Amino acid sequence: MKVLLVNGSPNKTGCTFTALSVIAETLKEEGVELPEQEKNRVATNFIR
Repeated sequence: MKVLLVNGSPNKTGCTFTALSVIAETLKEEGVELPEQEKNRVATNFIR
């Protein structure tokens, strides 16, 4: 199984980032694959 976590918050290291980081670590421990190349991608053209 693969999981993509998306942080839609404008604050790059806020509460959503912290929560997603905990979820990501738990998923990795359970053997779930997370696409690393997407980790730091920023989508700027979707919401204005």
